[in-house]
Amino acid sequence: MFFFRARKRSNTSPKMFKYLAEKYKDVSPIEDSQEIVYERNIADEKSPASVPMRHYKFSLDSDEEVIIALLRNPGLRFSEKINLFHDLVKVVKIDKSEELAALFIEWTQQYMTKRKFVLLLLDIITNNTHLIEASEINCFIDRISEICLLDCKDEYKTTALHFISHIVMIGARIWSEKAMQALCTCFHYKKSWKTIRNLLHSDNGSYHTMSLIRMLYVKEARKNALSLIKLAFWGKKRVPYAKDFHGIVLSVFADICKDTEVTVLIFDCIKILIEEEKGNLDFEWNFINEIKEKTRQNNAN
Repeated sequence: MFFFRARKRSNTSPKMFKYLAEKYKDVSPIEDSQEIVYERNIADEKSPASVPMRHYKFSLDSDEEVIIALLRNPGLRFSEKINLFHDLVKVVKIDKSEELAALFIEWTQQYMTKRKFVLLLLDIITNNTHLIEASEINCFIDRISEICLLDCKDEYKTTALHFISHIVMIGARIWSEKAMQALCTCFHYKKSWKTIRNLLHSDNGSYHTMSLIRMLYVKEARKNALSLIKLAFWGKKRVPYAKDFHGIVLSVFADICKDTEVTVLIFDCIKILIEEEKGNLDFEWNFINEIKEKTRQNNAN
């Protein structure tokens, strides 16, 4: 359930509501489109039974009522509603209006598959990081990642990557396993590397490192995950604690080295490891030689 942290309400300028109401007063409704029929049906449905906005009470002035009415208007294009919401959140914190916050909650349940809404969601999170719980941000990331893992359009995937990358950059605490799966499955590793590198270097970096290693057991994510591990553990911008995970990575290599799609990458990783350590490895050489032998056999076949 989505909720905001308790926060003392400050005054919102009624001039801004008046300006937006005036700006959108001439927006014409559209008739007979499938989107409008869908939105009319949504408008007739009841709001979620439990919306925990218990911390705030706000007396709507007439201009704010106009804005809320526009956002709920089934005759207004979805793109126009998104533009209006964007204009609104630039100057008004979403917790200042109970009606606006409740509408936003409804939209998170209805429009998460729409890339324009994902961008709006990012805008709202960015401007309300002190209000939105980390658990809710991770729920949003989970949902967006799930959509990416389905057969969605490339435009949505690009938007999702931008969303996750920006959330990481603003310092939100992330623990979404689905995000790592989406980053390893839906994008070439070169596109997702910067985001994953930031995750690995975050305060929660050890968790994300284990999450990345677990992706080696996911067939669809394996090749990209292995390329990312090669960069993270043995690349120029490797994580500082990489050596702590060498033993775990090698044990996983032993499990997956029969997969002919990744044997060359595994061999490259082990070759770099041996060259860098130069006999100072803490692992049994028989174990490493066994992996090398399996990769050679697979390459020969």
